[in-house]
Amino acid sequence: MNFLYNTPFFRICLALIIGILLNETDIQKPLFIASIFISICTFLIYKLISSYQKQWIFGVAVFFAFISIGTFIAFFSEQKKRFPLENVEGFFEVELLENPIEKPRSYLCRVKTISFSDSICTSETKGNAILYLQKDSLVSQLRRNDVLLVHTKFTKPSLKGNPEEFDFGKYLSRKGFGGTAYISSKKWKKVGHNEQFSIKNLAEDARNYLLNIYKNCNISDNEFGILAALTLGYKDALTPELRESFSTTGAMHVLAVSGLHVGIIYMILGFFFGFLGKNRRQVILKNIIIIIFLIVYAFLTGLSPSVSRATLMFSLMALWNAIGRKSQIYNTIFFSAFVLLLLNPDYLFDVGFQLSYSAVIAIVFFQPKLSAVWQPQNRVLRWCWELVCVSLVAQVGTAPFSIYYFHQFPTYFLLSNFVVIPAASVIIYSAVLLLVFSSVPFLNVVLAFLLKWVLKIMYFLISSIEHLPFALSKIYIDEFQLLALYLMVILFGAYVVNRRFILFYLSLNCCLLFFVIRLVTHYNSISQQQMIIFSSSKANVINLVSFSENVVICSDADEARQLAEVYWLKERTTAPTFIADTLLSQTAFVFDDKRYLVLTKSIPKRFSRQQKLNVDNLIISRKIFVDSLLFSRFDSLETVSATDNVPTYIRRRVENVRNKFSPKKN
Repeated sequence: MNFLYNTPFFRICLALIIGILLNETDIQKPLFIASIFISICTFLIYKLISSYQKQWIFGVAVFFAFISIGTFIAFFSEQKKRFPLENVEGFFEVELLENPIEKPRSYLCRVKTISFSDSICTSETKGNAILYLQKDSLVSQLRRNDVLLVHTKFTKPSLKGNPEEFDFGKYLSRKGFGGTAYISSKKWKKVGHNEQFSIKNLAEDARNYLLNIYKNCNISDNEFGILAALTLGYKDALTPELRESFSTTGAMHVLAVSGLHVGIIYMILGFFFGFLGKNRRQVILKNIIIIIFLIVYAFLTGLSPSVSRATLMFSLMALWNAIGRKSQIYNTIFFSAFVLLLLNPDYLFDVGFQLSYSAVIAIVFFQPKLSAVWQPQNRVLRWCWELVCVSLVAQVGTAPFSIYYFHQFPTYFLLSNFVVIPAASVIIYSAVLLLVFSSVPFLNVVLAFLLKWVLKIMYFLISSIEHLPFALSKIYIDEFQLLALYLMVILFGAYVVNRRFILFYLSLNCCLLFFVIRLVTHYNSISQQQMIIFSSSKANVINLVSFSENVVICSDADEARQLAEVYWLKERTTAPTFIADTLLSQTAFVFDDKRYLVLTKSIPKRFSRQQKLNVDNLIISRKIFVDSLLFSRFDSLETVSATDNVPTYIRRRVENVRNKFSPKKN
């Protein structure tokens, strides 16, 4: 109760989160109205019975009021993001929100729509979308704020129906983008450039200026990618190999500018302006300068949720120092979350936002208690122990979310943190010195040389850790297991504070529930037979799972792994056995007492026209001739289907001919 009493913003933030989550359900409108009604009623009751013993009634009224506010802002945020002209073809005038990003087959452009024209009228339209422009020399010359005229139709990515499929459409919607489109070189042209002043554009220009300083100091390749991401939040220069190395070793948080980086900047600013502390006015001036610099740094790094949260938290700490009040850390954390969610309720569903707050809360709560277990006198040992404590409790806070979203756990995260955290501190301090003294001859060369070698050593060590045996554990957990893990951690934390055995007992039961769910899932997977035809426009992928055995009939093994890996983790199947689909086009195979034939070309010539084929299920893929004669060759046909990599006109022909032929089961 003391925690709830001393941390009012926890209660307010919790109510706001409940309201935002209610908007995701189908009953948000009735609950929104009901919560307003309950708030008004309880407030009136409080006014009628205004004694000290009834203070909790006012608290209930406020709680329900903020649930209403959460539902309200989430609903209007959803309406605001809705793309106005989805699935409507015509001419769109769009403005680039940032420079195009080169992809293997196209350029990705984040744009906002300005107007729409068709054969009937021209109208103003507002909405954000993503364009994929065909690669050519003109696209590479485009820059932020360029205005394009494109002929296209924006659509929202839809689910293909594959098991454990990532909902890319919902992800884009959370990021504020309502549609996507691919445009060939002949269907767009540049028509202008927006010269209007923008703070965000100014911040991005400033970041590009700082990035050019790195390049002018001959920092390039992997070293530039790491330095740009670590100090300025610029991730476009990160290669897939770099991302994989840092992700596998559990060091990816260093490349995502977050509380660690803002904290180091906060300490650097405190050191630089340490001379301003002789009197009250100087202390106020010092903290105001620190707040201004933190806000500027947040703009330079793109105002990501993690940077916004950290900037807000450290700005509040500086503000409390300026007015001479000691901040309550939990209130500061939940106040920052409350403000960010008010500004953008979709932050609640951002993975980085969730990981950031879970890590901070775990560190604030568990780290002092764990570090108190052992207090070595040696400075080096004390520093190492503190680093171990921070790394362990941060993993306790973030591991459930990491496993749930990414299905992996870095085994050597402690070893990685001993490399990246000290190196990140040295790199940030050195980068600040390089940016300050970049115009000083010889000194800038020395600083750049030292910085490059620190970056090289860090990447070498991270790469070495990545190649250690069992460096990455792949695990699948569902929503119930995620909830069980966090309940276990919360109840154990409550036990540490209150020392009540019932809390420890409940925590153990949550742990038991986690493993029971895992055992039930494994039992279901080994006692079933499933045939999954994965939806893919690139390849045929047919997965046969029988009592944990895993056979994949496919035309591209890499595409099969990308589509089915999470499903295999969930079902805990054995390692897949790949069979080329062309090998089975000559003969049928039996699965679950049914005969299947995968046609990748016409009926094999060794079968005569009069010979009937004993096949129950026909799967048509690639380009083959489809007519009534094809279906008449099969004696006991039950189902006919076409894979996604079959051209649209063939799939339509399959449907038409199948309807005319009318197999036994359709």
